[in-house]
Amino acid sequence: MSAAIVVRHDSPGGFDARWEAYAQRFLAKFPEVRGERFRNVMSRIPFRSADELLAYCRRLEEAGRRALGA
Repeated sequence: MSAAIVVRHDSPGGFDARWEAYAQRFLAKFPEVRGERFRNVMSRIPFRSADELLAYCRRLEEAGRRALGA
């Protein structure tokens, strides 16, 4: 049986050496999730207001529910 994981990460973050060390630690603990790594192609979306951001997040959540049949 396979499972789908949907993740939304609300941080600009940084993929530095510290991040890499924690990523390796996570993969050592959960080797079954190891897969091909892709270059981060995320972009930032400028929002004019907090309300605009929240509306966008609600649309993402709804799209996720529809995709998972929930």
